[in-house]
Formats: sequence, C-alpha cells, structure tokens
Amino acid sequence: MSDSNMQDTGTSQVSRKNQVGPFVLGRTLGIGSTGKDFCLHHRSPFVLGKVRIGIHTETGSKIAVKIIKKELLLSRPGMQRKIQREISVMKLIVHPNIVRLYDVYETPRHLYVTSFS
Repeated sequence: MSDSNMQDTGTSQVSRKNQVGPFVLGRTLGIGSTGKDFCLHHRSPFVLGKVRIGIHTETGSKIAVKIIKKELLLSRPGMQRKIQREISVMKLIVHPNIVRLYDVYETPRHLYVTSFS
C-alpha cells in the first residue's frame, strides 16, 4: 500500500508522498533522536525516522516533520512507548523555548509528527 492510501488520525490528510496534510515536505533537516540505532542482525546502522521541513501550502509557514517508519517502530516496543510519551508531553507543554505539537498523521507505512516553535 502506498502513502497515498492513507489512514487519517484526525481531520488532516497525507495526500501525496511529498505532502503531509497542508504541508509540502522540503529538504531533510537531519536524523531525529529516534533516528539512529544499531541493527545487530545487519551489523549496520538503520534509520527509524528523519526530520524534514514542512512548508504550509497557503501561508508559507515552516514546521518540522518527524517521519517515523512504522515497520521498525512496531518491531521495537520500547520505541513505541518513547514516541507515545513524546507526543503526550508535546500536547501538554506550552513554553516559548520548547517546540509545540501541531498534529500527528498516519499512513500504513509512516507516522508523521509535526511540530513548530
């Protein structure tokens, strides 16, 4: 199944590979704190997720979009709890020096956590 066949977690949509809800995905900003780990089976680092810039299609405002591969997330229960906790904390905290949660989107293959400062 492709990302265009989406399972929506709210009113937002992931309509194309390079768009998440009202945001067009731009360049990769880097690998997030959930991003790098070591796979003993393959003896090489693998990427669980990365962070890309998202640009709002109407306003041009920019946000960060953390893209997490669900296949690897589901195979690591500890990482699932970490992501759930991160989302819960981001929903609760409002502070000028901490990024705020914008929305969470889900497709069959990826989880998208969008945040802004």
